[in-house]
Amino acid sequence: MEGIDHDQMMKIFDSHHHEAQEVYLDGLPAEVLLKIFTFLDIKDLYRCNKVSKRIRSIGLDESLWQKINLNLNQKIPSIFITDILSKGCKYLSLQHAQLEGKLNLKHHSQLKFLDLSCCQCSVPYDGDMKDDVLKRVGISRTFEENALKALATSSKTLEKLSLYYVCLSGKTKIKLIRKLCLQNGRTLKVLNLDSIQLRSDSIHQIATNLPNLTELNLRNTWLSKRAVLSLANHLTAVNIEKLNLEMLKNVDDEIVRKLVSKCDKLNELNLKETSITSFSIKIIIQYLKTTIVRLDLSENNIDKAKIENLEKRLPNLKQVKCDNFGNQGENQEWKKERLQIAKLKIDSEQLKLFTCKKTESENEWSESDEIPDIYSGSE
Repeated sequence: MEGIDHDQMMKIFDSHHHEAQEVYLDGLPAEVLLKIFTFLDIKDLYRCNKVSKRIRSIGLDESLWQKINLNLNQKIPSIFITDILSKGCKYLSLQHAQLEGKLNLKHHSQLKFLDLSCCQCSVPYDGDMKDDVLKRVGISRTFEENALKALATSSKTLEKLSLYYVCLSGKTKIKLIRKLCLQNGRTLKVLNLDSIQLRSDSIHQIATNLPNLTELNLRNTWLSKRAVLSLANHLTAVNIEKLNLEMLKNVDDEIVRKLVSKCDKLNELNLKETSITSFSIKIIIQYLKTTIVRLDLSENNIDKAKIENLEKRLPNLKQVKCDNFGNQGENQEWKKERLQIAKLKIDSEQLKLFTCKKTESENEWSESDEIPDIYSGSE
């Protein structure tokens, strides 16, 4: 060893250390490698698949691709999404992701949970560059919308879907909603359409073809009077538990009466910035006395005295938001400890429509279903 200098020693050491690592990793039993791979993120898992054929075969095990979180806020090749879905992915989150390229899905996916909140897609124009600029933009935009629509309607077993702030043309939205209702009419339970402008025909599709909905978020969807009436008159999801109608100015006392008389299992209801009056309080007390837990009545023409009486009339009420009492000119929150009043917001972590301080007992997802760090917030 005396004839070997320090640099040579380091090269020998590094060489043996590298070889030892390769032999050790490839020599592990398949079940041990599979367990190790469960701790890797998606990028590292792809890197491991390039090590050897054996490790690649283990890395392609379906159990590793069930829950994928790609909230990267960066460009993601569409072919990568196709690859993930082909591996049997069931829970996919693409919040704020930027898909790049055409999406070619030859088979239905196995998705049960899909979050496309604020997701975008870009498809470069690959035709004749001599074409008119507007034509090129139009063709690219069509491919982009088709990619998002194809992804949202790729599964026939979808249970939870968020399309929060997804930018689509009117025609594409109509086609998407129609196909979604046709394919997932019996499976879809949670639907988040926050900040997507919807027409009355799409609302009619949702109301009549999704009978098993338990959560529906229609916040800021610019519903017309006709659309709101269609929802109230034709809603078949009578077991719905959470309903968000915030910022829908065509929702009035009569609409509330029709909805809550039909959906008497509601425990969370958001009526912020609607057109209701104090009369809706009586309606809620009449039909939701034993079920309502969280209620948002902010920025409506409601008498303060009616609000203060809710504690006695609604025994299960835990949270109420009422920071503006109509024409009385008050702009403050009425607080009471027994009601534990707090601001309501959309809990997008589990694709819930409302939230308070969540405890383990309130978590609707079992340990096997939980998807960590899927959302950072949808507002």
